Amino acid sequence: MVLPLIPRSGYLIVLSMLLLTMLAVGCVTEQRTPDVEATMEAVLEEKGVASLVASLPTPLSTEARLDEIKKKTLPTVTPTLVPGATIQNPPPASTVTPIPPTPTPIPPTFKEILDSSPDPISDLQPMKCSDIEGMKSDTTTQQEVDLEFRMLDNTGNYPLEIFWKDFQGEEVQYDSVAPGTSITIPTYTEHPWVLRGTNGDCVTGFIVEKSDVSRNPEGISAIINLSSLEKTLNLATPTPTPRPAAPPSSTFTPTPTATVTPTPTATPIPVPSHWISSGGSTGPLVSLNDSTDALVIAHNPLESSIVMSSEYGEGKVLAFGHEGFLINMVSSLGDLRGSDSATTGNTEFDNDDFLMEAINWFGSPVYRDVKITTNHNEFVDWHNLEAFRDVLVQMGYIPSLIEGEITSSELSDTGILILGNAWGEINDNEISAVHNFVEAGGGLIMAGLGWSWLSYADDPNWTTALSDKPGEEPTLENYPMNKVAKAFGIQWADGVVYDNITDSHSIFLAYDLEEKLSQSASSPQIASPERTPTRAVKATPVPIPEQNSIWMDRYMTGPGYNAEWEQPKKGGIFRYGASHRFRGHDPNYGHSFQGPQFLPTYNALLRYDPWKGLNGQIEGDLAETWEVQDGGKTVLFKLREGVNFQNNPNLPAEIASAVSEDSFTCEDAQASLDYAVNPPEGVDHEGWDSGHFKQSSCVDNYMFKVEFEKGLASTIAKFAGGRGAPNNMDKDFIEYITQAGNEPESGILYTQLLHETTPETFLYGTGTGAFVPTEYEDGGWSSKTRANPDYWREGLPLIEGQDHVVISDSEARFSALLVGQIDYFGEGSASLSPTQVVTIKERYADDFTIMPTLHSWGKGLQINMLREPFDDARIRMAMHLAMDRDDWDELNRYAGLSGVHRYTLWMPPGSMWALPGLGDMPGWRSGDGKVADIVEANRLVDEALGAGKRFDFECIARDSDFYSGGCPYFVDQMNINLGLNGSVSFISGSEERDRLQTGDYDLSFGSKVWTQIGDPDDFYNYHLVWDTQSYNYRGLGRYQTDPLLADRLEQLALLQSAELDVSKRITRVHEIERILATQAMYSIPFPWTNIFPAWSNEVRGWQLYPHPSQNKWAQWERMWLDRE
Repeated sequence: MVLPLIPRSGYLIVLSMLLLTMLAVGCVTEQRTPDVEATMEAVLEEKGVASLVASLPTPLSTEARLDEIKKKTLPTVTPTLVPGATIQNPPPASTVTPIPPTPTPIPPTFKEILDSSPDPISDLQPMKCSDIEGMKSDTTTQQEVDLEFRMLDNTGNYPLEIFWKDFQGEEVQYDSVAPGTSITIPTYTEHPWVLRGTNGDCVTGFIVEKSDVSRNPEGISAIINLSSLEKTLNLATPTPTPRPAAPPSSTFTPTPTATVTPTPTATPIPVPSHWISSGGSTGPLVSLNDSTDALVIAHNPLESSIVMSSEYGEGKVLAFGHEGFLINMVSSLGDLRGSDSATTGNTEFDNDDFLMEAINWFGSPVYRDVKITTNHNEFVDWHNLEAFRDVLVQMGYIPSLIEGEITSSELSDTGILILGNAWGEINDNEISAVHNFVEAGGGLIMAGLGWSWLSYADDPNWTTALSDKPGEEPTLENYPMNKVAKAFGIQWADGVVYDNITDSHSIFLAYDLEEKLSQSASSPQIASPERTPTRAVKATPVPIPEQNSIWMDRYMTGPGYNAEWEQPKKGGIFRYGASHRFRGHDPNYGHSFQGPQFLPTYNALLRYDPWKGLNGQIEGDLAETWEVQDGGKTVLFKLREGVNFQNNPNLPAEIASAVSEDSFTCEDAQASLDYAVNPPEGVDHEGWDSGHFKQSSCVDNYMFKVEFEKGLASTIAKFAGGRGAPNNMDKDFIEYITQAGNEPESGILYTQLLHETTPETFLYGTGTGAFVPTEYEDGGWSSKTRANPDYWREGLPLIEGQDHVVISDSEARFSALLVGQIDYFGEGSASLSPTQVVTIKERYADDFTIMPTLHSWGKGLQINMLREPFDDARIRMAMHLAMDRDDWDELNRYAGLSGVHRYTLWMPPGSMWALPGLGDMPGWRSGDGKVADIVEANRLVDEALGAGKRFDFECIARDSDFYSGGCPYFVDQMNINLGLNGSVSFISGSEERDRLQTGDYDLSFGSKVWTQIGDPDDFYNYHLVWDTQSYNYRGLGRYQTDPLLADRLEQLALLQSAELDVSKRITRVHEIERILATQAMYSIPFPWTNIFPAWSNEVRGWQLYPHPSQNKWAQWERMWLDRE
């Protein structure tokens, strides 16, 4: 459907008419709300006075509320859980009656009960805090009146503070009133007053109208009855506003009947570990088999389940009786939304803490990606999960979207899947993909609401799974969430759960979660010490846990430990199968094909959690704490005391005594950083990436100060995960290898002793790390390291050492893995080939682990915009639109594993920097969207060159199996979809470098995006910033074709780099990504590459994560071998 263009004024008129029509037909005002007043009348008749008084809410104070809960009792009845047995069915629909301006009438039976001690009637109706929030005193002349605030003596010792809202709407504290007392204040009509608890939470408010004064000329009395105030203010439900093509908002749900049942027998109630709130009318969950456990049970005779867990195959499932449990991450009651969210006094809900503990039950998933489904009219979407996403990020997870169908390909690199109350159709293939994902070890979080589906799914205003099925009524069987959850033994049932203790449909208490989740770890290491995203620059010292046990004990209680590894063992030699010889052993090289042989000899100042990598928290290595000052321009490191360099008998005699077993102090950290950043002439190591480094100094022996020319957001992350970060050596050793001349014994230049590796110079390597070098043979084809017996992390390493065997031929190395000559295969592009993946999956699946992970490099096509017609943005965009990335995905799928991440622009997919909604954007779309893309691509070429005119081009790529498929695929795509004629040239690495540096190419396929720490600077500095651009990544010709756009992108790249606020930086990065995707298209991105490392199942305590190259070295100290 094509909509006509409407001017802004016309649009508003149309919108107004639409709203009036909705009101006329009842779309806005109708609610399916039960007759609460009639139900309460019947309940009160049944319960009598004693039970009525016992059920009155307690004061609005967490401490007082907990005291009351301890005194309450619960039934000991254990009902049989069957669908329908744990629910309270709401009565037929009715229309909500607005709160009248006079006090709410009391049901007759209630009057009879209270005749002996009637409460006084208030002259004023108490107001909701949300209604009075925006009010201010009227500045016009008003009528004077005496206003009495009288607080009934029926709620314990709970005073309220009285505030006047002045003419600007600001609150001015006036006085206070305590239970059993009153205070009279002279005021004026149309002047609002607010009453707050001593903790600052708003309770209610009042305002005197002129009509009130005419009825009570002697004065106005505002009666404060906290026993009924919550019910008075919260029985009315906000009217939901329909949204086309979406289910009704779950945060504005009708309030079903609250059925209170007498308590037959009593059991003492323990203090809850969590208060959680859905912010709406929560529905029950029922169990179909014994694979489930009820984690949170309502306090009612039926013990209704509202949070349930299940184990399925190797995976686990968490199900919630309302999606609001995932959305309501709030710290105060006033922030909650929902019909009955304020019916208890607790003001400190901890949904976030509850979820963190529950998620840890999943263990440590192989993948840290959390995928959120979005294509099925889910209530839970990317935006309303913002707070939960922050929780996930601080736990080391990377949230991202599934924009299209749920497929095994989408889930292939996923740790946790979130399916939040989907009302759209979930087809059988998607359900099967979810089941297979969980069965293989994935974690699934589901939220649903049975009664809401039954009430609204057939409403024509909503687009649901029933929209294209005329006449079919909603049932629990056709509820999409129940279709998915049935295999896990969980179902959402009809009705609403009521809790007698909290007096609420939305607020519940959780007890003994750790006991119920047997795999849950409740230690302080679960949660981040700070509630900020992982990559935020920290302005305060990072706390260090007490070292009251050996290091391995503490690591095993952390979130990275996988219980399937079982208990660690000491001993054994780990045999690493390498693909390339190493020619130097300077730790500042970082990790590439060389690095595993010598990096474990050293420590960094900081590191990422070794079992979680870039997805985890940054922690101290040689530094205990760090503090960022001066807007990121200064970092203070508090160094660990008691750390010594290794005892190395192979050092040159003149420095042996000065280096071996010397204490690591600030002078060593300073010398190491200076050597990394400013190496002597002739030393060619890339070193630590710190172009903004200014200077460093020692405050004392264990306080290291590093200063920078400017504050950058990536500074701390580069200390923890940058290339060459584990570079700390002894100052005396550095002075030895930086002096002029040749070493007498070897004849090698001193400055080259770490760069010309021989059997002697390899053994010079001395650090503070877990392993010491012991052997180097055959010109680098074989080397060995052994455990440092004096390593400062007590009890580590667990293995005796490592043997590094270089087998350059991939098939020979693969054979060595299969017969047990090596334990590990895979380094970047030298990981398993597709045929090797299939062989292991089909024949050796029980013997080896394959762990697909995002490579540090992603593939793409670099465009030479200095050549015609590529200087025209329309041509570049047309080529992008005409490429069907689904085909590339299928070409890179092996034995059920995907070799690429389908939705990729330039930021690492799955990271917070990745542009959301990519699957819906032109160029990345599938199906009909791709058809439209190809039509638009041809139109753009016709517009740029003339109708029917096309051009020839050459695509170059390095002559390597790793790059062999890109150019032929792209040439074929352009021929089929655009009618272009392309040729392919495979060239050597040296020729490729020469042609890229001189601009002698049309299109170049290869690794055109990379990241070392998952930070935007890793790519933007090479692609967009003139002073730091790289010939292999730059947008060549961008300043010649569109200088204004190129300059804008460079400035945006520099701004995001300096932005220390994570949320603001994300916004800037997403802006850059959108411009690159829709306007610039300097290069064409391919789906990011997955690599396939593999290792023997005898290897334990080892796992990979996205972009592991610069971080995985730190795992070797804590891995072990389960070998006979």
